[in-house]
Amino acid sequence: MTTGNVRFLTGHFPFIRDNDSVRKMMWTTAAALAPLAAASVWTYGLRAAWFIVSAVTAACAAEWAAQGLRRRQVMAPPSDGSAFLTGLLLSLILPLQAPPWMPATGAVLAVGLGKQVFGGLGRNPLNPALCGRFLLMLAFPAAFASDWLAPDGLTAASPLIRWRAAHTVLMRPESQSADRIADATMTLSRLIETLPGRFVAHPGSCPAETSALLILFGAGILLYRRVIGWKIPIAGLLSSVLLFWAFGGTDGAFSGDPLLFLPNGAFLFMLFFMATDPVTSPVRPIDRWLFGAGFGSLTVLLRLWGPWPEGAGIALLFINAIHALLSRRKPTRPRSNPDHSRGMP
Repeated sequence: MTTGNVRFLTGHFPFIRDNDSVRKMMWTTAAALAPLAAASVWTYGLRAAWFIVSAVTAACAAEWAAQGLRRRQVMAPPSDGSAFLTGLLLSLILPLQAPPWMPATGAVLAVGLGKQVFGGLGRNPLNPALCGRFLLMLAFPAAFASDWLAPDGLTAASPLIRWRAAHTVLMRPESQSADRIADATMTLSRLIETLPGRFVAHPGSCPAETSALLILFGAGILLYRRVIGWKIPIAGLLSSVLLFWAFGGTDGAFSGDPLLFLPNGAFLFMLFFMATDPVTSPVRPIDRWLFGAGFGSLTVLLRLWGPWPEGAGIALLFINAIHALLSRRKPTRPRSNPDHSRGMP
């Protein structure tokens, strides 16, 4: 677009104001996820490797196909790494009990219905990987409700499911038998005893739960490289810890142990690698604090009283949707924001 002798270039966010690019941002995020992906393959074997390869391949193929169907120049080619990252994220948040075809199907849904149907990179109101997971969960709920398959081949309940069952029993001891109360108390004791191991490496219901330590390591890389900012993660951590401390215990108010909340499930993974998505998160600092706090609080509420022991994925999709609706209703002038100075918030 031109006005007189001044030439303006129009495009879509995320906008980069320095030497970094969308491509560099995406591939840096994928590299930060590489240790966690490698650990999941080491822990779960070929099944996790198949999830990653099939989801990434299907996501890249769907991106190429969508560009061909549109028959016009799009904002960024698949080599920008966004499709690769979408497939990788999706493969890490799918339950390992899912059928072998599900990662590829979810990747096609994530790219096609989660991103390209809205116009491509920068226009999607919801996180594409979460959209793919949510659509699969709606169509095949049994795959997301089953217990995880342990590396030794035995089926066992995930830590979140065990914690939720024990918490439910101990919150209503008057209606429970003595044996159930004793079992619930022992379950919580064992979960507390194994906390250090679950921070380092512990099997979960999906590859994203393999190691909280590797998630924090990858997040540290992104923070150091300024690919993400600190407002959303800090707000999410503070809100979730405080709310779980207040209502997550079994001995009354402010008796919950936040360490039982943080390493279990995919909350940390989604907080650092998905809630900070530059397209589906706010720009203004106050909105970013509210966005992170809303995600952390809603995750705790869903884990305590919702129908899903995990809750993080549904919470983030809900917060994404609220942000998208408010952004459309009340457009704001572009403002300088250090968290967006290099791409992702």
